[in-house]
Amino acid sequence: MDGFIDETCEGVTELRVHGVSGTPPSGILAHPHPRLVAGDGTTGFYRRWWEGGPPSGDHADVPGVRHREAYAWGNLTSGGRAIALWLLLLPFSLANLAYFMLPRPARARRLRHVTEAGQRLFALLLTGTLIGAVTRTAVDVIGWQCTAAGRACAAETAPSWVRWLAVMWGDEPSRRLAVTSLVPLLVVVLLWWLARRTWRRDENTFPPGGPATPVPAGGPAAGVTPAGGVPAPRAQADDAPPPSAAPGGGGAAVPAARTTSAAATSARVKGAPGTGVSTGPGSGAAGTGVRGSGVASGPGVSAGRASAAAGVGARAGGVAAGAGERAGGGLLLGRPRLWHGGAPVWRLRVVHVAFAVASIGVAVAAPFAGTAVGLVLTVANAAVLVVAAVLVTLPCIARRVDPHSGRRTPVLLDVACRALRVAAPVVFLATAGAALAGLPPGDGGTLAWQLPGVGIGAFQYALTVGLGTFLLITTFVLVRADRRSPSEPGSPSDGEPRAMMGMAAWFVLMVAVGSANVLALGLLFWTAAFFGVPGTAAEPGPLERALLIDDSAWWTAALVPLLAFGLLALTGVLWLMRKAAAARLAPELKAYYDQRDDAERVAAAWALAALTDRAGLVLGVLTAVGAAGSAVVAVLHWLGPFTPGGGVAGMLASAGSWTMVAAVAALVLVARRTYRDSRLRRAIGVLWDICTFWPRAIHPLAPPCYTERVVPELVSRVRRLAATDRDQVVLSGHSQGSVIAAAVVLQLDPATRARVRLLTHGSPLRRLYAAYFPAYFGPAGLAAVREAVTWCNLYRLSDPIGGPAFRRVDPLAGGRPDGVDRFCWDPRRPGPGEPLPETRWHTAYWLDPLYDEALDSLITVTPAV
Repeated sequence: MDGFIDETCEGVTELRVHGVSGTPPSGILAHPHPRLVAGDGTTGFYRRWWEGGPPSGDHADVPGVRHREAYAWGNLTSGGRAIALWLLLLPFSLANLAYFMLPRPARARRLRHVTEAGQRLFALLLTGTLIGAVTRTAVDVIGWQCTAAGRACAAETAPSWVRWLAVMWGDEPSRRLAVTSLVPLLVVVLLWWLARRTWRRDENTFPPGGPATPVPAGGPAAGVTPAGGVPAPRAQADDAPPPSAAPGGGGAAVPAARTTSAAATSARVKGAPGTGVSTGPGSGAAGTGVRGSGVASGPGVSAGRASAAAGVGARAGGVAAGAGERAGGGLLLGRPRLWHGGAPVWRLRVVHVAFAVASIGVAVAAPFAGTAVGLVLTVANAAVLVVAAVLVTLPCIARRVDPHSGRRTPVLLDVACRALRVAAPVVFLATAGAALAGLPPGDGGTLAWQLPGVGIGAFQYALTVGLGTFLLITTFVLVRADRRSPSEPGSPSDGEPRAMMGMAAWFVLMVAVGSANVLALGLLFWTAAFFGVPGTAAEPGPLERALLIDDSAWWTAALVPLLAFGLLALTGVLWLMRKAAAARLAPELKAYYDQRDDAERVAAAWALAALTDRAGLVLGVLTAVGAAGSAVVAVLHWLGPFTPGGGVAGMLASAGSWTMVAAVAALVLVARRTYRDSRLRRAIGVLWDICTFWPRAIHPLAPPCYTERVVPELVSRVRRLAATDRDQVVLSGHSQGSVIAAAVVLQLDPATRARVRLLTHGSPLRRLYAAYFPAYFGPAGLAAVREAVTWCNLYRLSDPIGGPAFRRVDPLAGGRPDGVDRFCWDPRRPGPGEPLPETRWHTAYWLDPLYDEALDSLITVTPAV
């Protein structure tokens, strides 16, 4: 091969991990010719290819000495065309986010378990909301109303693909319902297929078993790319649940679709580390030499306590636990089971799919509950609903176990899930078959204008409202208990400010149900407007064209204009806050940007970036307005003093209905463009980069969690690159990559951590993740990362996403160094007579001169040349 590429693993490796929007390898490496050295086209490790032969310079790749490498994972969230469908699953992703935002005080464990059960049930109701919207649209609006004899779809002008139902079975409603029920069933099948496909590809993993796994005599483990220690996908035979853990603790058995065996991490090592680790010269104490794991603390670099982990030593063939091990072992973020969710995701998926299928069956059978056959089918489908709801509240259904602990979930639970997986489709097929054969009308119930039911829809709505209220109370109690917990330095309850006063979990869950209702009602109103004229039961208008929608839906639509007005008002408030902040900053910046109006321009940019810290205010106000409005319209609907068909209420309801129709239409157009346009997929992928960092803990039909694949792959690669005491890896993470890097650090064994350094830039660790996910990234979590490895964090005040990991050290905040954080001027301060440079905001940290300075200060080993 012409040119030059360094594929060696020895020496110092700068391993770059990109952030959101799927930065291409050429951008990560700042080099036009990246080449894949490990992994595959979905996720892979890249190095620079030099056309003219071995390069020269300070940052050139030198075999066995120093190399720059990039890990690209963006294709998991923006590479496939299937992400166009993910836009419909946003409520499910928000439900998963809410779970990880929940406070976890040690003294309220039972209450937390009850709250988590409530969240899982709430997530199940979200599935019912979206599938129920498709069911009401297809089965009620089209199957029951529109295609009945003399109604809108029976006219000559109706589309032929629905008119045939009115022509053939205009007076036989059960057969129309059997056919139209296939539409929501196909949606359920599509959701199941997407969830199962991504589960087998990304989440059904078996994390590395530990550094002690030796290399097989015949070479690297099967399915592993030898150059990188990154496993290739291996399909599982069926959709069976994987064992919760391998038998024993060695990790020899690999029951998952992807294996990240640590055996591959040592494929090139002469004497695999871990079976008897000796940290070499200088490892007896931190900083006693540069060839071991001693750390020379540079400017702004935290020596932390990570170097002591190397000096604890490995006597008698074992590694003693140092500070780094203590840092990761007791933290939620440091537990391997967080990224090992194959079995619980399978169980939850079975329950959600069964619940969705049974809800369709109830809609088909309930109008005929006045007959013996209809009653039996209605009760059978309702029984599946109840069993699914009961199963989802059991703590063990979503419980994750450490992959090498040998623990397993109860056998009866898997048996129940298997039985439910069979029962739901069998009961539905029986229902659809009986309806297609023709169910007799019972007591005139089939003559109603709207689809009759047995009250399950009203019960589900009441359950959602009651459960939301219950979760509000329990979350508040958990927040109070977390604040009253005994504080230790760095503990989650040591006074660190929380987003939305610690109640973010509840607010995000309400946003999830709100967005689900917007999608559901938008689809309902759009369908009714397409085939006829949307109307209310109180004022149906001409029956031939009227397609009736419940008053509750119209009342909910009336809230949309109110929320829009609230958003406009908040936008104005935020603009005034930005203006006031810029006015305060400008005089302070005069000493640093003293030419013309530079200080005002920089102050305006910094004030705009600071508005990110007000995200909780916007979310809280809008959610509070929506929740209060929902309570008001629920009371109006139940008491019935007037209908939403006229007056101001009618005007608001009409405007809201068309707004939701426009929102659904826009979503369809964006999804269509996303399917065709790779650049738009990258832009939309930013949303999923943030939402799908966390595993599918309570909603299995959400878009897949990429970290369940990314974290094990990075752990394996780091172990391969840092196999001996003469090797060192600088894990460099930008933006979301810094969050991934922090999670990876806490998954490493102490011997490997001693050879790893952490460099983060544009990092949202404290600004966003510690504020919204304090149980995982709070002060205790960040302190554990600092304790585990030597760490340097670069931040700018012009960055709307990143910030300091611990405290501000810029001149405007006093400039006191904390050993981790370093401030970068942006825009760069111009020299006399020079124009103000362009503001870089959240990008191009790798091009900042301070980046090279921080990188050099972190490297403390001298590789053999």
